Amino acid sequence: MTQRQLAYDILKDSYLKNQYVNIVFRNKIKLIDKIKRNFVLELVNGVIRNDLFLKYQFQHLINKKTKFEVIILLMMAYYEKHFMQNENYAIVNEYVNLAKKYDKGFVNYILRNNLDNFIEVSGQSDEELSLKYSLPLWIIKLLKAQYSEKEFEYFLNDYQDNKPIVYYHLNPLKAKKEDFKDVEFINDDIFISKDSLIESDEFKDGKMYIQDQGAYFIVEKLNVLKNSRVLDICAAPGSKSFNILEKLENKNSLYINDISNTRLQLIKEHSNKLGYKDLNFLNYDGIELKNKGFTFNRILADVPCSGLGVLKRKVDLKNKIQPVNLDELVKVQKDILESCYEMLENDGILVYSTCTINKKENERQIREFMQKHPDLTLIEEGLIIKPKSDIFYFAKIKK
Repeated sequence: MTQRQLAYDILKDSYLKNQYVNIVFRNKIKLIDKIKRNFVLELVNGVIRNDLFLKYQFQHLINKKTKFEVIILLMMAYYEKHFMQNENYAIVNEYVNLAKKYDKGFVNYILRNNLDNFIEVSGQSDEELSLKYSLPLWIIKLLKAQYSEKEFEYFLNDYQDNKPIVYYHLNPLKAKKEDFKDVEFINDDIFISKDSLIESDEFKDGKMYIQDQGAYFIVEKLNVLKNSRVLDICAAPGSKSFNILEKLENKNSLYINDISNTRLQLIKEHSNKLGYKDLNFLNYDGIELKNKGFTFNRILADVPCSGLGVLKRKVDLKNKIQPVNLDELVKVQKDILESCYEMLENDGILVYSTCTINKKENERQIREFMQKHPDLTLIEEGLIIKPKSDIFYFAKIKK
């Protein structure tokens, strides 16, 4: 299988079958040699990240009857030309060959006659901004209404220009800083590498785990003490739980909860690999957990959210979430907060966090929560913004 064929198959699964691209990529990447994988990843993520802008380049040449399989091929070709600067003859040849027999002539005509044409988008109106940055119009309008012009521009540029870096967290149970060569430590725990370490022996042996800078600083806000009794109420994918375990003297004083048993089992497998065994795992809806008799002096509520702070990492999320989803998420967040309130002991600390920049899920959510419970004190809140990282919101609350 060629690189472009694999990329084409992944993109079809994402757009036509509504599958998450990272899962499809992980399942299919073994079909191609390791040395060729970066090209596939760049092409797939690049097309999705810039899809509206790419379609705009040839929109006037297609019609409503044009099959989306063909549109995907054209987006790939235009991405290679204008973002990867590949040669026309190679692009035309490759994508004509990928097209089905009865689409070859159409694909050949468009690419041979229009591939060099490049239509700039000024970004004066909301509609043009949507095309320029390839973000749905509703996201453009939402962020523009909630933030200053400077902040709004920062978020747009951050989405488009900053391809996120993979950050690794050193596992102190199995490794020391001195064990890692040719990496750059951001602090005593977090480091980056110019080469992917996912398939390295060190990763497979549990000497490290993946954790974004933002997630690391969320855990720092929790002020976990050695004798704390902690709940991670929405624990998947688990890096924050692992981070908390490092701070506890008694590892059994952490309760790791997630509504998904499948995701919980993955956390359990990963924790075993890291060297943490016989932990407390709970498989409850966080909303119902308040009825189980638990109390804690530290609670981390990293709740389900719209994910607008991780769009640059989860490039296809923008095409899956819809405005109607936001009200549903806000209700779930509100109910989880109420559950946390019931379980939080006096003088305890609750850290509420999201990976979104939608204020309705963040500041406004917390304002309503605080007004309902006057015995709570908001110690600190804000966005955690680090270069080449996801964006997190947090609110640190004391009862």
